[in-house]
Parts: sequence; structure tokens; C-alpha cells
Amino acid sequence: MVAPHRRRRRARAVTLGVLGALVCGELGLRGLGYTPHFVNPIASFHVPDAEIGLRGRPGFAGRFAQPEFDVLVELDEAGFRVVEDSEPTGAGEPRLFVLGDSFTWGWGVDQGDGFVDRLADSFPDVEVGNLGLSGTGTVVAHRLFERHALAALRAGDVVLLVTFDNDLADNLGRNHDRWIHATVSDGRVTVVPAPPQGSSGRAKDWFKQHSCLFNLAAFVADRFKLARRQAQKATDSPQPRHTDAEPLDADEELVFRHYLTLLRDSATGRGATFAVACIPPRDLYEGAGPDDEGLRHRHGLVQSVPRGLGIPTLDLLPALSEPGDREDQPRTFAFDEHWTAAGHRIAATAMEDFLRPLLSPPQDAVKRR
Repeated sequence: MVAPHRRRRRARAVTLGVLGALVCGELGLRGLGYTPHFVNPIASFHVPDAEIGLRGRPGFAGRFAQPEFDVLVELDEAGFRVVEDSEPTGAGEPRLFVLGDSFTWGWGVDQGDGFVDRLADSFPDVEVGNLGLSGTGTVVAHRLFERHALAALRAGDVVLLVTFDNDLADNLGRNHDRWIHATVSDGRVTVVPAPPQGSSGRAKDWFKQHSCLFNLAAFVADRFKLARRQAQKATDSPQPRHTDAEPLDADEELVFRHYLTLLRDSATGRGATFAVACIPPRDLYEGAGPDDEGLRHRHGLVQSVPRGLGIPTLDLLPALSEPGDREDQPRTFAFDEHWTAAGHRIAATAMEDFLRPLLSPPQDAVKRR
């Protein structure tokens, strides 16, 4: 039988050996310049915000990696996606503020490949700000506009809201309840405060952010689980496409119209222009057929709301429907509705033509913010 003091010495030796190995692993990864990798951006790229629910993590830098992409993400001091090489413009030069959800934020594309960055390249003398926040609708976009753009807005600026069909449900908290949203009672729109963000998972998130070794282990596990889910989805029997899309219900339209009106009036009240670009459902430009009339009708209804308010509105469906080389450069990810870099490039070209006459002279430009 082994004496108790020997067992304790062995246990201490094993513990010290494990700790030494962990320290060596941590130092080795840091010495190799390891960049933290993350699979789930909602938990990793955001921090609680008492007013809106969640906002981007200020100064964050890391890799957003899933089976279909592995891209660098850099957020500025306000928590928004960095538009690289940007500098503020002078008092007489126009600026472009872009609002929206994960499409605007740049889900799945590298720094510099999002449509906001491409617009900055197309208009090098106009300051461009990316105010996109993943998972949000028009209610949050309006609050971010008030917080980060309204006070600085001046004549000649352009505020562009890039909206997707699910924003209308986000506005009513139907897809999730992490952010502020709205409710309708007796024809009146009321803001529903964001719920308090719980502390569950805070310790794990801290270690993901601060320990390279823990981050690597968690990333490998998270990516493996996601790959298994996607593989299972790929082998499951194909689900019928939802081609009989519901028209806008009264609450969706009322809330959407309400916040578009607020955005329009705030912008025009300062001599700026407010405009909207509408992203179509993927089924309408990838494999669309005659049975897509329900989706097409709803997409048209979404556009009819800003147009009915006299807001310049761009339909991105014609540009995304151009044949191009779809096999070599698909517009969206296979397991995801979001655009690839090719999709962002196509959308940016259409937006450039749309925005050029809206920007005050000089019209050849946008400096990155």
C-alpha cells in the first residue's frame, strides 16, 4: 500500500505538471501570435447594453470561424464593425451612415469585403460609418441612429437603412427578445424594454476572450458541434419551401412605418437624406421559380412602405438576380441566408448607383470612418 504522504506528493506532482503544461501551451500560442477564434458571435462579439439589450464589444478583434468561412472581425471603440483606413471629413463634405442588421454588419465576410467597405472604396471623399448590429430590426436601428449619428448629422449627409424581411418580425420581438422591440395597442406603438442580460456563461466567455488555450479548446468543440448540426441538416429530407409567404400583418406594417417615419423626419430635419435598400429573400434570386409569387408579393409590400412615405428606395433583387458565375462565386452561403463576398460586391455596385445622386457634391467619394 502506498503511504498517504506519497500519494499527496504524486497528486501535487501531477497537478504541477498539468499546470505547467497549460502555462506552456498558453505561452506557446501567444508566442505564435494566435488570434482568438469564435463560432457564436452573439455571445462573443457583444456585451450587455442597458438601453437596447446588446451592443458590439468595444475594441474587439478575433476570427469569426464556421465551416463555411473563417474571417477577421474588428470592432471600433463604439462596438461597430471597423471600416478600415477611415478618417473624418471636413464640414463641407457629405457623410454616409449605414444602418441595418447582420448583412450590414458583414456576417461571414472578412474586413474590407462587406458592402459598406466597398461603398467606402467607391466614394473615397465621403465619410462612411457602419452602424449595423446583427439580429436587430428597425426599432434598434432607430435607437442606434439617435445615439451615434443624429447629433452629428448635417446637411448633405445620407442615412441608408438596409432592411431584410425578418426585420419586421424583429421589430415586434417575434424572433428573439434580446433587444428592445415594439408592441402595438389600440393603434399606438410602444417600446418594450430589453430584458436584463443574465450572468450565465460569463466566466466561460471571459476565458474565451482572455486565454488563448481555453479559446482554442472551446472553438474546436463549438465548431465540431456546429459542423455536426449542419451535416445532419444536409442529410435530412429536404423541407418544403415556404413559397406561400404571408402578407404584412397590420402590426408589422404599422411599426415599420412608424420607425421609418421617425428616421426620415430626423434626417430631413437636419438637411440630410434618408434612403432604404431592401434585401430580397434568397429564394427569389437563387433558384427562383413561378411558385415564388408569395415571396415576391411580400418583398414588394416591404418596399411599398418606404416608397409610400416618399423615401428613396432601392430593390436589390434585380442586381442579385443577374446570372453571373453562380457556381464559382455563389451569392450566399449554403447553410446561411447571408451574402458571401461576391454577394456583397454585387449589392455594393447596385447601392453605389443608387446613392450617387443622393450624396451632396462632391459626389465621387466616401472616406472610411
